[in-house]
Amino acid sequence: MTPVRRQYLHIKKQFPETILFFRLGDFYETFDEDAKDEFEGDAQKN
Repeated sequence: MTPVRRQYLHIKKQFPETILFFRLGDFYETFDEDAKDEFEGDAQKN
């Protein structure tokens, strides 16, 4: 497990209803259900 993944799971456990964004380089990333929720939210806007 990568350090970023470990950190994500640790924070997500504390705030399960919050969408977490991680800055990786020049971009912000979401993972797991957060990514799915963001994708579905963006798709509904179009």
